[in-house]
Amino acid sequence: MFRGRGIHWEPAKDTFTATPAVADGRVFALTTAGWIHALDAATGDPLWEAPLPWAEGAARARAEALERRRLASGSGVQGGSRIVVGDTLVTPDYRDGLMAFDVATGEVRWHRPRSGTSAATPVAWSAGGADFVISPAPNGQVVCVAVATGEEAWRIEDAGTTRYDLAVAGDTLVLHRGSGEDARLAAYRIRPDGFETAWELPADLGGIDGRPVAIHDGVVYAKLTAGTAAIALGDGEVLALHSRRWGSASPLFVAEGRLLDQPDATHSRTEFRMHEADPAGFRVLHELWRPPHGQTSAYYRRIMTHPIVDGRIFLRGGSGIYAYDLRQPGRDE
Repeated sequence: MFRGRGIHWEPAKDTFTATPAVADGRVFALTTAGWIHALDAATGDPLWEAPLPWAEGAARARAEALERRRLASGSGVQGGSRIVVGDTLVTPDYRDGLMAFDVATGEVRWHRPRSGTSAATPVAWSAGGADFVISPAPNGQVVCVAVATGEEAWRIEDAGTTRYDLAVAGDTLVLHRGSGEDARLAAYRIRPDGFETAWELPADLGGIDGRPVAIHDGVVYAKLTAGTAAIALGDGEVLALHSRRWGSASPLFVAEGRLLDQPDATHSRTEFRMHEADPAGFRVLHELWRPPHGQTSAYYRRIMTHPIVDGRIFLRGGSGIYAYDLRQPGRDE
């Protein structure tokens, strides 16, 4: 499909990794040429297509690459994906903003610069009968935007170097606030008309600026300078701390009573350290689980994340997609 319309970008460290979104029988995919395509999920038939702001530049790069018989240089696209909120598709513009499209027609509903990053998928949030998206923004900020209008609801200006997907549960947003030695894990109570700091961990535990955290059943799981921690979402009490911390530029996953800690999500490895998710135990179940399949790679700000559905984790591999059943106990459990 769409043969002859794509671009093979170079170098490999600036490759294309954006993932399609699926909702209401439609697939919304971003091509390497900067176009959003809506397809019928059952048949693959095209429904509509719309360009993002960088599509024009991509077309010029493609023409120059064909003329010079060499690969085009740098796509500027990273790991952020699209989400569907009601009848609206919201996507990073892969520059510094967010865009919204009508899911049925592809009509542009709004475009808000300086309200997104190319590495993060916006998070859907509902409050007061209205829908919003929350996203990292340039210059260490976090912004909340009304889906219906594209108007800014509020903006946290001192969030630090957060650039990956954010963690929101109910009325609480959790992130590593600040940067470098000043980074601290912090929580905000958020409302449609503003926010306030709920808690912040003490300086001796430290934070790792810009890194993802996980929230599950009222517990925040995060990598700190002091180690991997389980923290009460409500008041910030540290419930458990394991002094060993593997990797920083990697996400955490919680499923089937396990906390999966991926040491390196930006290179050619998909391996996990597993904890008991219950803070009362929090023991290490596996020092390192290496799934037995050929590996694939990401790089730098394109961390690999993995969906977990019905107790199964789905991993990208070198020759396909692999599913592993987390409902079954391991040999050491």
